Order: sequence, then structure tokens, then C-alpha cells
Amino acid sequence: MMEFRFLPAAETELQAQVLHYGQEVEGLDREFFDEIGSAIAFIRRNPVASPERPHPFRCKPLSHFPCNIFYTVEPAFILIVAVAHQSRKPGYWLGRIR
Repeated sequence: MMEFRFLPAAETELQAQVLHYGQEVEGLDREFFDEIGSAIAFIRRNPVASPERPHPFRCKPLSHFPCNIFYTVEPAFILIVAVAHQSRKPGYWLGRIR
């Protein structure tokens, strides 16, 4: 399995969403975090399975939460660029890497 890294902004997004879901319903933060973990495990096992949206970024949507993981496959690791809620402005994160 490939290693992975978060951009700091993506890690901040993840933490904010975990906090948000924890304030909504007890235990929902854990469910969200577990689903993120499952999605990242899938990405690590199958780094090019998710479609490119837009090139060179790949998009792995979550199954039970309105959230997408955007990432790139680097030679030595997977770089998670955004943990984006699907209702946010599309592509707001595109300027994070060049």
C-alpha cells in the first residue's frame, strides 16, 4: 500500500468536519472519521481507481456523507489535497498545489 500525506489545509478541513459532525449527533463524528479512514484505505490500495476530476486530481466520494477526497498520486506517496464538502464552491481548493 502506498503511503499518504495530507496538505495542511486538507487536514484542517478534515478536523473541522469531524468537529461539525460531532456537534450534530452523538457518535456521528466517529462514523465520519471511520468512513474517511475506509476511503483512504481504498485509495492506498487502488490509487488510480478513482476518476480524475479534474486532471491530475482524483476524486473519491464518501458513501454516507456529502464529502469528496481529492488527491494526487505522486511517485512515492498519495497527497490528499482536499476533504471537500460537496455543497462548497467547486474547485475552491485547486490553487493549493501547482
